Amino acid sequence: MELIITGWSPGLQAISLIDVLRANCGMGLRQAKNAVDGLLDGTEIRIPNLSDEAATILRDQVEALGAICR
Repeated sequence: MELIITGWSPGLQAISLIDVLRANCGMGLRQAKNAVDGLLDGTEIRIPNLSDEAATILRDQVEALGAICR
């Protein structure tokens, strides 16, 4: 399964989102920061190869921080 973070809502906790991406997606600091910066500029973040359970958990975590997923 692929999780796609499509946008963000006002109050997005960008630093916390970077931490979640690093912890759960195997991204380094620079890669996670670039992904979040891209999200703020309108680029989607695609996280491939997740189990259904992992995708659900990750979606809940990033949505709690203000991200919008599909």
